[in-house]
Amino acid sequence: MITIKGIYEIAIPVKELSKAEAFYRNVLGLEFGLRDETRNWLFLRAGGPAGMIVLQQNAGDWKAQHFAFGISDEELDEAAAELEGRGVAVDGPYFHEWMPARSVCASRVASRSRIPRVTCFRRPTAGARRSTAAPSSTRS
Repeated sequence: MITIKGIYEIAIPVKELSKAEAFYRNVLGLEFGLRDETRNWLFLRAGGPAGMIVLQQNAGDWKAQHFAFGISDEELDEAAAELEGRGVAVDGPYFHEWMPARSVCASRVASRSRIPRVTCFRRPTAGARRSTAAPSSTRS
């Protein structure tokens, strides 16, 4: 069995690379890595050299997407407030009993922006109060 230690890279199709770049760099704060002009791709560092997001311009039709960023315990509520302050709709927080983790979901208000739904997860610290709700994801 291969031991997976995490996700190194995820490729995300985007309708307009310049708009997606502005969101991921200016709103989410991802760091520039490499621009591939021949394929119209942009590599962004997510969490330093530990992993990356590859934005791939694709004008075709594709289904909505979802992925999650891990952030520190202290930053979840602050991240939600910052996203809302930048015009990004935030839903949650939700408590995921099976992980356990708490999350907020963020997406652009206008679905036509085609920016994937982004989730920021935070794992509770040891001794944190756990939800007594059903095992499905519940609002906390």
